[in-house]
Amino acid sequence: MLPSITIIELRDGEKPANKQKVLELLSHAEEFIWISNWFFQPKHLAILRDSLKENSTVSEIRLLLDAPRSVNDLKELKKTFESFQKEFNKISIKIKFITRSKIKSSIHDRFYYTKDQAWNFIEFDSLLRGQRATISFLNPKEFEKNINQDFLKRWVNEKTYDLFDQWRELYDEVKIRQENLEKRHQENTTERLSKGKQNSTFYIYKSIGGITVESKDEILIEVDDAIDELKTLESTISKNWEEGIFSYVGFCNMSTNESLQFLRKSDTEWYAEVPIDDGKDWNGYAYKTFGTLEEMIKTLESFFAEEPFREFLPWKITRFDKWMSDEQKRMDEKKRMKNFSDLK
Repeated sequence: MLPSITIIELRDGEKPANKQKVLELLSHAEEFIWISNWFFQPKHLAILRDSLKENSTVSEIRLLLDAPRSVNDLKELKKTFESFQKEFNKISIKIKFITRSKIKSSIHDRFYYTKDQAWNFIEFDSLLRGQRATISFLNPKEFEKNINQDFLKRWVNEKTYDLFDQWRELYDEVKIRQENLEKRHQENTTERLSKGKQNSTFYIYKSIGGITVESKDEILIEVDDAIDELKTLESTISKNWEEGIFSYVGFCNMSTNESLQFLRKSDTEWYAEVPIDDGKDWNGYAYKTFGTLEEMIKTLESFFAEEPFREFLPWKITRFDKWMSDEQKRMDEKKRMKNFSDLK
């Protein structure tokens, strides 16, 4: 049956209303719920749990997720899903993790499927953070094509592992991923020390495709992965900024407390910004510049190498309104977006 509403708008700052809209959508699922989400945490299961309490027709759930960065995170997810399975033991629940980024690199969107319906979906984290997002119903005439190409193709990939049936293989893959990350970090540390540089650690913070990571999350990142993150930025248009829909990514050198952050203004033009005296006492001043992707990559590589990274592009000093209190954050975000649109 076709839905009566084909576009669901989630508004920034309206967490209760947004959650109710998603619960309304999922609670009307028929026969099955299949969802692809890349950034998944145990707390996100609360949304599925609440929707299933209002639905007695669903007999199968499939979740297609990106593998976590560490074995500890994987163990925590396994424990959470075991509890979820026991709670809904009359439902067939399958969880698979993608362990190779190239498997999902050709597709940006997340999806939700139920009987005869395919939806362009969101990351659950966007919902819990109260971020602006749109859920849209996809052409029912292409249901089979969508579900085969965007879900099942990745579900059966040899590097996509079932959380329970292929636990050992999945655990080994995540362990290798974690060890490779730690190895690259150690190699970079050794190289910096051999050149007489201090041992620096870099963290990422971002909001891309519904995935939000804050610097306080202390997600370690190396330069190659940072470049890949930079390339995923979506171009922005004035309407996006007015409605609060935009992507950004930034990197912080935890030894120097210096940050370099990026936005994409158009298909060919990129924006970079370096806050001056960043932190709780930040007074609103920052260096800013525009350039091509290639120029931004050179800048980023120099930032991670702790070399003079502002020599490739012409930088100017600008001033933003100082960040306000949490209660006024929404208003301040709009001001900041307007300032960005007026920068050039």
